[in-house]
Amino acid sequence: MNEEEIVKLIKNKREAMEENLLLGEEVGKIREAIKDFLDKNLTGNNILALRYKKFRGTGRHSMWLDSDGYPATRFGHISPWIEFFEEYYWKW
Repeated sequence: MNEEEIVKLIKNKREAMEENLLLGEEVGKIREAIKDFLDKNLTGNNILALRYKKFRGTGRHSMWLDSDGYPATRFGHISPWIEFFEEYYWKW
């Protein structure tokens, strides 16, 4: 996905994610699209790329699901990925 497609995806799904209305599988697909974009575009030694590398290196990015298949932590799992994308989008 390109930058504009990621922006559209976030805009279209943000409210549903914030209200925990999307199943974990769908949230996971959104997270993967954002992650793939950031992995490809946040490179180098600028401060945002270094923060992202550190974030990715921590390894604490698993999503817990409730018994119905919804994320257990509402918006918490995906919000750091969206924040990195938004910072990239608005600063670069």
